[in-house]
Amino acid sequence: MTKQTILTIILAIIPSYLSLFCSAQGATILLCVTTMIGLIITGALSDEHKLTDKLRLAWILHLLSVCGAVAFHNIAG
Repeated sequence: MTKQTILTIILAIIPSYLSLFCSAQGATILLCVTTMIGLIITGALSDEHKLTDKLRLAWILHLLSVCGAVAFHNIAG
């Protein structure tokens, strides 16, 4: 794994990890804001073919971690 891949993984998972320590409403706001930021970044960088794999990996990890955070809050809350 390269340093860039590790950074991509960390940046994709960190919002969901932080949402585990928030209330359900705070977690919802945090995940919505970070998803919107991801949409803006993806829209701005979608023309560069070199970043397509990194964006795909980041979105897959972000969406899976959001599902995990939602499940955690549903079970714990």
